[in-house]
Amino acid sequence: MCKIIRTLSLFAVMTILISACTAFGGTGTRPPRSSGDGANPISTDTGDQATREAPGGGQTAPTQALPHRTPLIAPSGTTVCDLAEFVEDVTIPDGTVVSAGETFTKSWRIRNIGTCLWDSEYYLYFYQGEDMGTDEDVYHIFGYSDVANGQEVVVSIDLTAPLTSGSYSGEWRIKTNLSGLGTTLPILDTDDGYSLDVNITVQAAFAVTDVRLGASHSGFCGKGGTYTVQADITTNAAGTVKYHWVRSDGETTDQQMIKFISADKQTVSYEWSPLVPHTGLWVDLYIESPNDEQFGRAYLNCP
Repeated sequence: MCKIIRTLSLFAVMTILISACTAFGGTGTRPPRSSGDGANPISTDTGDQATREAPGGGQTAPTQALPHRTPLIAPSGTTVCDLAEFVEDVTIPDGTVVSAGETFTKSWRIRNIGTCLWDSEYYLYFYQGEDMGTDEDVYHIFGYSDVANGQEVVVSIDLTAPLTSGSYSGEWRIKTNLSGLGTTLPILDTDDGYSLDVNITVQAAFAVTDVRLGASHSGFCGKGGTYTVQADITTNAAGTVKYHWVRSDGETTDQQMIKFISADKQTVSYEWSPLVPHTGLWVDLYIESPNDEQFGRAYLNCP
């Protein structure tokens, strides 16, 4: 009899506990846990096709991927496909002094900090400023392939300095596809976020750029008369000009010099009193340095 009472008491306690659990926890069944803990799963598939799950549980048709520059998911969770960073000027840093007309090669080092490979279709093109002899319609192909995230390359272009003294700058940019459908590659740590700059100072080589000759006569048009020849010499910078005069009778003067402290014009003169009849006479000015050439001829005619 006691055994039956104990059994009934135990059954009553279990019934009370089950009722309490049902009251506070619903049916007592835990919903299934999602595989993504509430976040959308990140795909790292880089194949040619990707298949997405349709809302109804089926599958959509495969999606065709781009032939190249397929973006990957960066570790931070953001997608940055084409992105570069300027590292340094390998040659011709800003303010480099070059001679007028000098040819030089400008090189920049840049780093791929995007998630897409740089292939041989990436190209450099002139954007604005002084083109320094480049044709804006010509594409300058990298010549590199498979430049991955974190790798560095040196991009170069051959240029020619302008012929006039002064400061000059030009900007070049990179596009991502030779078809013309590509985008401009952003480049961090540049002035405008896109352009690779060339900034030079052109210093023209010292030279005589112009000579103007004139002649006047005094005295008789015969024996005893004197011709005065004047030459206005113009230079493009500071320096010393060495010159001599040459006459129609074959005589040549000694070397003479005149100093310029800047680009300027100065006048030199020469007098000749011929001892022969004044017909068919002339005087030349020969610039020995820096040009080593004859500049003009003054014909001597007596009024």
